Amino acid sequence: MAGLQPRIQGRPLRTVILVGLLCTMLGAVLAGMRAPPVPLADNLLYDAFSSLNARSEADDRIAVVDIDDASIAAVGQWPWPRYRMAALIEKIASAQPASIGVDILFAETDQSSLASMRQRFRRDFGLDIGFTGIPDGLEDNDGYLGHVLSKAPVLGSVYFTFMEHGADTGCLLEPLRVAGAIGALHPPQAGGVLCNVPPIQRGLSSAGFINTQPDPDGRLRRLPLLIEHAGVLYPSFTLALVMMHESADSIAIDRDFYGLFIRVGGLSIPITREGHALLRFYGPARSVTSYSAKSVLQSAGIPSPLAGRHVLVGSSAAGLNDLHHTSSDAHLSGAETQATLISNILAGSVPRVPSWNGFYHIFATMAAGAAVTALFACVTPAAAALGALLTGAFFLGMSGMLFRLEHVYLSAAGPVATAFILLMALSTILYIAENRRSLASLRRLVRAQRQTLSSMAAVAEKRDPYTGGHISRTQKYVRMLAEQLARRGTHGISQEYIELLYLSAPLHDVGKVAMPDSILLKPGQLTESEFELMKKHAEHGHAIMEAAVESSDGGEFLAMAKEIAMTHHERWDGSGYPRGLRGTEIPLSGRLMALADVYDALVSSRLYKKPYSHEKAREVIVDGSGTHFDPDIVAAFLACEEEFDRIARGSDDPPND
Repeated sequence: MAGLQPRIQGRPLRTVILVGLLCTMLGAVLAGMRAPPVPLADNLLYDAFSSLNARSEADDRIAVVDIDDASIAAVGQWPWPRYRMAALIEKIASAQPASIGVDILFAETDQSSLASMRQRFRRDFGLDIGFTGIPDGLEDNDGYLGHVLSKAPVLGSVYFTFMEHGADTGCLLEPLRVAGAIGALHPPQAGGVLCNVPPIQRGLSSAGFINTQPDPDGRLRRLPLLIEHAGVLYPSFTLALVMMHESADSIAIDRDFYGLFIRVGGLSIPITREGHALLRFYGPARSVTSYSAKSVLQSAGIPSPLAGRHVLVGSSAAGLNDLHHTSSDAHLSGAETQATLISNILAGSVPRVPSWNGFYHIFATMAAGAAVTALFACVTPAAAALGALLTGAFFLGMSGMLFRLEHVYLSAAGPVATAFILLMALSTILYIAENRRSLASLRRLVRAQRQTLSSMAAVAEKRDPYTGGHISRTQKYVRMLAEQLARRGTHGISQEYIELLYLSAPLHDVGKVAMPDSILLKPGQLTESEFELMKKHAEHGHAIMEAAVESSDGGEFLAMAKEIAMTHHERWDGSGYPRGLRGTEIPLSGRLMALADVYDALVSSRLYKKPYSHEKAREVIVDGSGTHFDPDIVAAFLACEEEFDRIARGSDDPPND
C-alpha cells in the first residue's frame, strides 16, 4: 500500500487512524488473552470447517456394538448380569475381530451373582446357603466375565478422578512406556483412578481411561490421550486400542513444524501440549458402523460383519448417561466418540492446531486491522469497504483451505472479527464526517441564498427610499399570519413553509427596479396611465425571479418569491392584478402578502397622505374580508393584531406602498 495516498485529510484522517489502531490493538490483546468471545468464535469456525470437510463414512475397520434402548428393553433392566455381558463378548469374539474394546466400567461387584447372594445371607442373617446343579464358574458372575475376557484380546476401561484425594480401587495399571520429548507435555494430573472389580480387571489384555474433556460451551471436540497419575503416564482408551492395532508396547513423543505428535508404530497422532487429540466427526449418530447388542445376542450364528474389525462395545441408551454433545450430534455415545477418533487416527486425518497458533492469531489480527485501516485512510469508502470484506475473507479462506488440505486449523476469529468491526466503525466515522461536510456545505448554501435574497431586495430598496422599513415590517407580518394559520391547523402549513415565506417576502416588490424613476420617485399621486405602468412591477418581479429560478440549483425559495411577486396584488374577488385571479386560485403566499402589504401601506405615512391608525387600518381590512382578502387570513390577522400594531409603532422607517 506504499503507493496509496490519503484521500481524506485533517481530523477525519487522524480519527480513522486512531480508531483503527485502537481497535487493532484491542483485537490483538483479546486474541492473545483468549478472551471469552475468541475461543467461542474459534470453536464455531472449527465446527463449520469440520462439517464442510467431513468424509462420507468412517473407517470400515471400526465397528460399534451398541447396547441401545432396544437392547435394554429386550434383555432387561441395566445393569445386566455379568454373565449376560459375558455372552455378548463371547458372541463378538466368535467372529474373530482384530480386538474388542469395552467402553463400560464395571467398578462394582455384580450383586445378582450367586456368590454375592451367599455373602449377603451370611452377613445379614447368619445363614450359609448353598446351590446345586450350578456349572463351575457361574457362581461368581464377575469371575465368569473375567474368564471370558481373558480368552480374547479385550481392551477395558478405567476412569481417572481429579479430586485432591481421588478414588482408588487398588488396581494395578500398566504404565505407558514413553520415549522422546516427554518434557514438552503438560498432561492433566489425576488424583485417583477408578478401575473394574479385580476379577474383571485381571481378565483384560490392557486398559485405557475413558475420561472426556468438553469445551466451555459444553461440546466435545477433543479427547485426552494421556493422563499423568502419581508421576506416571497412562494411555486413553483410544490410544490403547491404536497400540493394539499397531502391536506396539510403547509410544514416542515427537514434534514437527506444527507441534507435538505421538508416534505409534507407523501412525502419527497430532496432539496438543496437554496431550489432547482433536475430533473430526463424520456425521450424526451411527455414522460409524453400528450393530445393536440385541441383534448380536439374538443372531443364530457368528456375527460375520465383525470379523477382522476393531469392535467397541458401548451404550447409546439415554439412561446410561454416556452421551455427549458434539458438533455433529447432540447425543453421540461414548463408544462412537472413541470410534470416531480411532478412525481419524487410522485415516491420518486427525486435525491439529499448531503450537504457534497463538502468535499467528495475534499477528493475523494486527495485519488485518492495519490493512483495513490503511484502506479507509487511502481509498474511497466504497473501495475500502470492499477491501475490508476481502481482508476478512482472505484470512477465513486461508484457514479453511489449510484445514482442508493439511488438516491444520489456524485461528481466524481475530482477523475476521477485527476486519468486520473496523468496517463498521470506520464506515460510521466517515459517514459522520461526510454528513458534517454536507451540513457545512448546506449552511454555506443557505447563507448564499439569503445573501442573494438580501442583495436582490437591496436593489429594490436602493431604487425606492421608502422600501427598507416596508420590507422588514411586511416580512414580520406574513410570518405572524402564517404561524397563526399553522396553529389553527388550516392550509397544511409547515415550519419549512413559514421559513421559506419569511425568506421570500422581501422580494415581493423586486419588480419595481424596472420602473422609471419618474414614476417610482414621483412625490405625488400617480396618474391613471402612470398607475397602469406601475402595476407592471408585479409582472417584472415575476420575470426577474423566473430568470433567477432557472439559473439556481436550489430554487425552491426563489420559486416562492416569484409566486409572491406575481400575486401579492391579486384580490379574493378577482378584481386584482395582473391576472385577475380569484379565491384559492391565488397562491397562499400571495394572499398572505396582500394583507401584510395593504396593512403596512395603511399605517405608514406618504407625501400624499397621513398614516392611518391601527383601528382604522383594522376596519379597512375587516371590510375587505371576502372581497380583497381571504377571510381565513383576516381571521388570523384579528388573532394577532396587537402584534401587528406593536411592529408598526416600533418602526421609524418611512413606509411606501
